[in-house]
Amino acid sequence: MMLLQQDIGFDKNFDVGDAFFYSCNDNFILFDTLDADNPKMPDKSLFYNSSFYHTFFVVSGTIKALIDGVEIVVKEKEYLVIMPCTRVQFISTQAVFFAFIMRAHIVLKLYNEFNIPFEKRRELFSIYHYTFDDVLMNECLSIYRQMKNEAKRRDYMLKELAFREYASIFLLNIISKLEEFNEIHYYPMNKRRSAFIKFQELLHFNYMQNRNVLFYAEQLGITPKYLSYITTYYTGFPASVVIDNYVVFRIKVMLYEGELNIKKISEMFNFQSQSFFGRYFKRITGMSPREFVVKFNKRLYRVEEQEDNNGK
Repeated sequence: MMLLQQDIGFDKNFDVGDAFFYSCNDNFILFDTLDADNPKMPDKSLFYNSSFYHTFFVVSGTIKALIDGVEIVVKEKEYLVIMPCTRVQFISTQAVFFAFIMRAHIVLKLYNEFNIPFEKRRELFSIYHYTFDDVLMNECLSIYRQMKNEAKRRDYMLKELAFREYASIFLLNIISKLEEFNEIHYYPMNKRRSAFIKFQELLHFNYMQNRNVLFYAEQLGITPKYLSYITTYYTGFPASVVIDNYVVFRIKVMLYEGELNIKKISEMFNFQSQSFFGRYFKRITGMSPREFVVKFNKRLYRVEEQEDNNGK
């Protein structure tokens, strides 16, 4: 299957009609049809969401999409959260909605900074669909409109930091109210689903040391072929691809946070050499670890550049 877009929430060159669209350094994206007469959604081609946390609030009408092959219909007073490591295909929309999309690396960093309990954190490979009331709608819409006003200002040095603060408020506002609203479930809990959830748990605790499908299959007591059947059923990808995508996602988090340099991260993930690490990362993302750092973490890039100069 050919995925036409990867690692982006929406292609900023896409024609969205008169819908509002704004991207802050490809880290924070605002997208809405609140004041649009002729909005457009991304076309029917699939894209693989490897790095973004999407939140769509529907004010009126409906949005239809396929998420990992499951048809989702989001109606009035419902919101949908699309997590990384998912295939997304928008089918149609006749909705007034607003969407706040941010890199999951930022979300995970905010989780850690605010000590959000693990059980309240959203899992990858997943969607979350909730109904809500007018109170949450008005609160989230108010925060969104403030972000939209900020987006319309001329760019300035600390603009991304401002969006980060808005993201904190937006995220905490939603998480604090999760238990008040009804969740719409799409996956029945059966042996296949239980095995997939267990696989996710194993991957979460072993991804630094184990990238081998056989290891996870043995831990689950199933064959590698059956494990790939399960992951393909829920994600559209065999187990080897799911593992690689998750490993690279976690590497991106570390590169984004910038607490460790590329060499240290390579060692932590048990790669046989830094060059092998670089080839692995580039094969999956299309860019080297250094190129990723240059684009998304200027501070770490400057530190590594200084280290390189000192070593000459």
